[in-house]
Amino acid sequence: MADLAISFFSDSLKMKTSIKVLLPDHVDSSLSTLILFHGMGDDENSWMENTSLLRYLSNKQLAVIMPRVDLSYYTNLSSGEKYFDYVSRELMIKCSQWFPLKQDREHCFIAGLSMGGYGALKVALSRSEKFSRCYALSAVTNIVDQWCQHPERDSWYRSLFVSQDELSNSTNNLFSLVKNWPHSNQKPYIWQTCGQNDAFSQQNQLFHNLLVQEDFKTTSLSIANEGHTWHFWDQQIQLVINDINNCL
Repeated sequence: MADLAISFFSDSLKMKTSIKVLLPDHVDSSLSTLILFHGMGDDENSWMENTSLLRYLSNKQLAVIMPRVDLSYYTNLSSGEKYFDYVSRELMIKCSQWFPLKQDREHCFIAGLSMGGYGALKVALSRSEKFSRCYALSAVTNIVDQWCQHPERDSWYRSLFVSQDELSNSTNNLFSLVKNWPHSNQKPYIWQTCGQNDAFSQQNQLFHNLLVQEDFKTTSLSIANEGHTWHFWDQQIQLVINDINNCL
């Protein structure tokens, strides 16, 4: 595998940013793509530093693109940095100019853990014409609930989402995106996994229940004796890679 670190100027962010890209040594023609998001406090290198991702990708015709989004929650900020626009549109456009990537939705996948699981779900639900499958590992699915549980984060959440009322009624609310799904839009397949000892376990189950109610194709794995850990995510990303490979 080729392991690339790339820095470039982002029009959406109005500043330089960086990504990590993994490519097979030999490309048959063009590649399917997995956009892989990091969690809070991590960066574009975290998946490589904490898992055996490179080994799991051996002999796979799959490009993996890992962007850096800092503490943005994959959201357009009022201060001007449009992180959602960056990860949902600009990132794939730029990478498609640099690498031989397939463009159809059946070959475009998105995944993430924790905060990145939220970002992956939001992008997949907002741009279902681009991504056919989404993999959410220990995802934050209910930010309003998180806001209530962590009053010490109030100023940070306000900088991202303004207020709980505005968040609840916006496209930043995953439950709202699902409940108000346009009938003409294709639905992405949603794969969720969360440890039963994880603080996000209940909200993931509630989100899965809503997906089932709204007739999404979905899988939810609730794993006993597992928490919010890299040990768990290392196991789960291997399942993700294998599932994607079975689709190709």
